[in-house]
Amino acid sequence: MVKGTSFFSGFLGLLFGLWVVTLWILSSIPGQDIELPPFPGADKVAHFVYFFIGGLLFASVIARTRHWRGWKLTWTGLFVIALIGALDELHQLHTQGRSGGDLADWMADSAGGAFGALMIGWIYARGKNRGPQAPSGAVAHRD
Repeated sequence: MVKGTSFFSGFLGLLFGLWVVTLWILSSIPGQDIELPPFPGADKVAHFVYFFIGGLLFASVIARTRHWRGWKLTWTGLFVIALIGALDELHQLHTQGRSGGDLADWMADSAGGAFGALMIGWIYARGKNRGPQAPSGAVAHRD
């Protein structure tokens, strides 16, 4: 294990927990109190971006703690974020002035989360393909 990995993994886990709590708080705001930019689909963009961040955080935690890569990481990220998105839509059904149960919102959530998880998978795959590198200024030796 790399020195500092446990601290950073814990920090990412904390950020993901804060993301979930913030989602709950945002979903508890009555519909009439929400102001989105005045362009068509602004709510879908907001869902995509917020869940993209959640997908990044969740996949980062899993990649660092479970050392999962590739499709296992991506599918797990998609499943977990899609589940959270579905629970969010269910929660909004019980929030005043919110529609909840919106399939298009859930799809935007899932797509954002999947894209975030894919990005983390891509970043970790690039790092793995580069292999160990000599420190700056060091001379690499071949045996």
